[in-house]
Amino acid sequence: MSGVRSGICRNQCFKQCLLVLALWPWSPVHGQELSLEQAEAQALLRDPAIEAVQSRKTALDELEVTAGELPDPMLKFGVMSLPLDSFQLGQEPMTQVQLGVVQRFPRGDSRALRAEQFQERSRALDKVIEDQRLRIRLAVREHFLDVLKQHRLGVINAEAEGVFADLAQITQDY
Repeated sequence: MSGVRSGICRNQCFKQCLLVLALWPWSPVHGQELSLEQAEAQALLRDPAIEAVQSRKTALDELEVTAGELPDPMLKFGVMSLPLDSFQLGQEPMTQVQLGVVQRFPRGDSRALRAEQFQERSRALDKVIEDQRLRIRLAVREHFLDVLKQHRLGVINAEAEGVFADLAQITQDY
């Protein structure tokens, strides 16, 4: 159980680091403030997990199309009763050369059912993508509030520093 928790913690830490790196160019240190909507948009735009799930969904959509199709026909070639000592087709009257096309037809509705199975998996991945987007938005909002809180605390501390400097000056004057 602790292995699962440590994996989750590492995953969350990794995502937080990615978020900080994604938002770094827009931080107030660089002179441009970042709104919550901009932060969310940047985090959603740069998330590799969403891109990975989207790629899997695209692959499942392609498999859905191919699952509903008939399998490719196969070309069949064979030689029967070929004399192995001379390999001449006319030596024995029983020598036969066969050429044909083989097409498999799956039983029942298996093609349609398999295509429906891929379609359902693709729909499930839509929900995974939406869940990932909501998790990213939640993380961005939490971090945004943390940054805003730290910024406000810095302003309060700067004001308090000025007040205490004035207080120290007043106490030294008496």
